[in-house]
Amino acid sequence: MAKAQQNFDFVADNGRAATSEDIATGYRLAQNYQQMGDYDSMMKVLADVASMESEAGRTLQAMRMFSNLTPEAKAISVGKQINRIQKSTGTAVNPPTELIEQLSRAADEATANRLQKEIMRDVWSQIPASWTQKANAWRYMSMLANPKKYTWQRSFRSD
Repeated sequence: MAKAQQNFDFVADNGRAATSEDIATGYRLAQNYQQMGDYDSMMKVLADVASMESEAGRTLQAMRMFSNLTPEAKAISVGKQINRIQKSTGTAVNPPTELIEQLSRAADEATANRLQKEIMRDVWSQIPASWTQKANAWRYMSMLANPKKYTWQRSFRSD
């Protein structure tokens, strides 16, 4: 346990980028300290783990922001979304290659966003609606088209 504590302290004090193993080691050390009744050491280790997790979260967030700024990254993101859609629905989808090429060469963000929406609209139009989705669409249309709804509202407003 002393060696694990030394390694953990080295990572926490020297500002080296923490790995998932370092964070897991910290949690295990905290559990051991809790079982031994050393709550001061446990709280110190948990505070260090929390700061490591915060730094890892900030790094991940910065990478996500950066990866969505370039048109090439947006094209990669669309490809990943299409793969997720295909896996979740079990439907083979033919993505519009010409729109994806235009997206990878988009000059500004507004054009890239517009192309991204068009690509996803095209992909979703290739996926057939399930029976539940069709029934819900019919139910909503029936509720909105019901004349009683509007008659009640009109009489309620006039009173």
